[in-house]
Amino acid sequence: MKDVISQIIEMDKKAREATEEIRKAGAEIDQEIAVLKEKIREKYFKTAREKIEKNKILEQKKADTALRKTLSSQKKVSENMDKIYLESGKRWVNEICRMVCDAK
Repeated sequence: MKDVISQIIEMDKKAREATEEIRKAGAEIDQEIAVLKEKIREKYFKTAREKIEKNKILEQKKADTALRKTLSSQKKVSENMDKIYLESGKRWVNEICRMVCDAK
């Protein structure tokens, strides 16, 4: 009977040791997962920051091109308006004055 009790105690001791080893292994795996998770997160954010920087440069170039086109277009319109005014300005002023004087 004493032998049986000793065997039970020994089996319980081994089971506790095995359980503790499994718990430690689980904790180590959890730690490895946390480290791996952080590495993946950092890699993702690094890639995202690089893409943002590339996109920022590309979008700035697009904006600069659009601005140059707009300014060029505005300059052409302004020059055309100036030309029309030079050609017709005196006639417009005279017509406006005549209309105002006739309205009295």
